[in-house]
Amino acid sequence: MGEAPIPTLLAWSPGGLPPGYATAVRGLDEVRSTVTVRSGVAWLSEWRDREGETRTLRKGLSIPIEVAAADIRGYLAFVPPVERAEFAALSSGNAIMGRTGAALRGLGPGGSLRFGSISLRIRALVDDELIGAHEVFVSSQTGESLGISVPRYLLVAPRSGASPPAVEAALRRVLPKGTRLRVRAPGETPVFRHGDAVLPPVRLKELFGEFAGDPHSDGTIRADPAWVRTNIRRVRLPLLGATSCHRLLLPQLRAALQELARRGLGDLLDPGDFGGCFYPRFANLNAQSGISHHSWGVAIDVNVSQN
Repeated sequence: MGEAPIPTLLAWSPGGLPPGYATAVRGLDEVRSTVTVRSGVAWLSEWRDREGETRTLRKGLSIPIEVAAADIRGYLAFVPPVERAEFAALSSGNAIMGRTGAALRGLGPGGSLRFGSISLRIRALVDDELIGAHEVFVSSQTGESLGISVPRYLLVAPRSGASPPAVEAALRRVLPKGTRLRVRAPGETPVFRHGDAVLPPVRLKELFGEFAGDPHSDGTIRADPAWVRTNIRRVRLPLLGATSCHRLLLPQLRAALQELARRGLGDLLDPGDFGGCFYPRFANLNAQSGISHHSWGVAIDVNVSQN
């Protein structure tokens, strides 16, 4: 998670950590301390920028914001000393923002965010890596009020003398049978967070734009039609046929498919088993999951039944 002041490992499991796992890890002889980071999506309806101007959205629309929440006292051990005062001062009604998310809408300390009936004052801005590349970081109590409930990952400080391989073995020893676990050491991943092999939402927003939407109970999202008109294109692709994708992805995607065709590898793709590109929704249509990359039109599902 950036310049952590102590040796740190990241442990995460697809879909969230299993019940009781964090408690079991805390009891390991190889572990000195740990903190659970919960993560999820809260829907931003209004914000006040650093100049004091209030911004609102059209009725029925809000912006999906990825929020992290943790026990502040436990999290402080993983924060560089120069940043600890800002984190220690977090309380109900306060939030810390990552610099990228704040820059997207001109926010800074003293500004505010409103999620429905809940308003949060922005206490400070920090480098994205210090909050797992989330857009907003809050205390556990504030996270509960926002509905941020899924334990996504653990930050783990090994006990003195315990090697990373020994700690990883211990982390796996107390894992429920059949549960998948990913363990990362510093330098093995760009950012300490769950799903660390893919771009976090704030980076997708920076590259492909931020959309407002209306989440539905079936896990789909009605994306702002104005954003869709500006960014999504209906095209016919080599090998796959008609689909809709983000305009900025199309040159690379078309070139890759043309290269497959030139190499005589087109039969590796089944156009009848193509899952498409643009489909605004939560991952796996589960509102407790993050926003799917398909919501930006930058994910491609090919040979769906086989993978």
